Amino acid sequence: MSRKSRIAVTILTTALVALSVCAVPAAMAKSSSSSHALRFKVVKRTSHYDVVKGHSHRFAVKRGAHKVTVHGVGRYKLVRRTSRFVFLRAAGSHATSKLTITTPNSGDFVQGSPTVVTWRMSSAVSTGYFRVSMKNTLDSTSTGLTAADIPVSRRTTTYSVPWDVAQATGTHRIWVYYYASGGRSLASDASNGTVSITAAPVPTPTLTPTPTPTPTPTLPPSGGTLNLNPSDGYTFNGGGTYTTSGALNLGNNCTIVGVNFTNGSRQVVINGNRNTVRGCTFGPNNWAALMIEVGAYNVIDGNAFNTVRARGANIQVCGGGHNQITNNTTKGGVTGIIFLYRRSLNGGGLASLSTDNVVSGNTCSGFSEEGITFDVMGNSAPDIPCLEYDTVKAVSGSTITLSALPFPSYVGYDMVFLSGALNGRTRSIVGQSGSGFTLDSAPSGVAVGDKVVIGATFKRNLVTGNTVTASSSGWPAINLYGLCYQNLIENNHVLTGAIKVESTDNLDVASGSVTRTYGRAPCGYNTVRNNIVAGAVQLQYYVWPTSPSGHANTYPAFQTVGNNAIGNTCSRVEANEQWCHITGNSGGNQFSDVTLSPAEMQ
Repeated sequence: MSRKSRIAVTILTTALVALSVCAVPAAMAKSSSSSHALRFKVVKRTSHYDVVKGHSHRFAVKRGAHKVTVHGVGRYKLVRRTSRFVFLRAAGSHATSKLTITTPNSGDFVQGSPTVVTWRMSSAVSTGYFRVSMKNTLDSTSTGLTAADIPVSRRTTTYSVPWDVAQATGTHRIWVYYYASGGRSLASDASNGTVSITAAPVPTPTLTPTPTPTPTPTLPPSGGTLNLNPSDGYTFNGGGTYTTSGALNLGNNCTIVGVNFTNGSRQVVINGNRNTVRGCTFGPNNWAALMIEVGAYNVIDGNAFNTVRARGANIQVCGGGHNQITNNTTKGGVTGIIFLYRRSLNGGGLASLSTDNVVSGNTCSGFSEEGITFDVMGNSAPDIPCLEYDTVKAVSGSTITLSALPFPSYVGYDMVFLSGALNGRTRSIVGQSGSGFTLDSAPSGVAVGDKVVIGATFKRNLVTGNTVTASSSGWPAINLYGLCYQNLIENNHVLTGAIKVESTDNLDVASGSVTRTYGRAPCGYNTVRNNIVAGAVQLQYYVWPTSPSGHANTYPAFQTVGNNAIGNTCSRVEANEQWCHITGNSGGNQFSDVTLSPAEMQ
């Protein structure tokens, strides 16, 4: 061969090698949508996997595997395997799954108001990631709504991410993109309409009035006989020595001081407002030593309760607001102080809601379950506060229409939002016409398809400065259990036990329910702050696998929105199924399905 011929052959060979190096990766990418198999050479064998090489990729194939994910390219099906080669065929294209935004597709949002962006895939995808952004309709400026990529989940087709609406005011469209692992865009969708972001209103400063101390009532001299069924305005001073075993029933504006109540099923029962029970002692009981069936602005102060452990309650409030339970000592019982909603006793409606109560300066010990607790009753149909669970059918101004069912009057109760833009929020029902419910303020961002609960909530109650000793570390010393919203637990000292805020699911069906749905009892926007706790601070979701009446759960888990755990001295913070704010606590964290908000959720 001549010298010129050898040079020509060398140049041609070099060109062919260079072309093959450039073409092989492209060929593999192209084959991901074709039906032919790719051959990879086995370059290393171990007891658990083979290392294969080919088409500019090197990766491991486990023994017995039927599918292989090649990073940056996609997922492949193993169609044949020999001692020298492995043959793979593309398992399918990511892009066959369609992406659709479900909420929000339009609406008005105020800066700083939390909401969520949700979307669904027409079929589950196994690799890749999502990004969420919004694009200004005027200048097409794009702003990311998430700081990090959102990984796919192989077992779901529905996704959601929190959005705190911190972006600039204006009109935008929401965009969600689905990318392959290598960064190639596979699918996307934009909101059907536009979302409008407006500035948060500047609150008008208000002066905090100096509280006026409640004057100690002028009492008659001690002595005489206690009237157990007095008329309104009655006063009695037992002087600390008067003893009775009868049950005292109070209406309105009564004052009882210094009486020793002994055994009885219930020793003092209040059905009314502005009563005071102070400086009394209470012995063992079979139900509740002191019970407020329904009432407001009552004062229960400086009393001593001493009952048998695991029998009865010391103080029980079944309904009512603005009551003050202060400076009492409770020993024994099932609970120390319990707010236990009971429609059969409180009559239901607005007056029955446990709101704006103060529980302060009490010392509770010796109880068998919870020390201070706000509690839905999940196993008594006439008393369950979770009345209906339904889907929004229409929204017009401040009126939300639910299913076309013969709802009883629910004026005075709350509508609790379990999904959508107001997830975790409540609105009071102030009017009703059939299945149309008028709320106390416009439900901004609520859309058809959002889920709601109608029920009696525990709202804006304050638990502060109490000392509580649970029977064991496993029991909550202070507890919010279902339908609790905007409550504050702060500056308490828990010597044994935990502080728990718990949403619960799959309770019994309430009497009179027209949806005939099993009770759902979320909690939201409660704050546990600056407490000293021997055990954990717990923000939890719990579903009864089988309801108290025996119904197997069919509900999917929901994420509780808005709770805060701030600055507590505790062993750890435990949280599951939460979108919450947790900061400044001692001890470690134990999280499951938790989304953290960078700022306190209010």
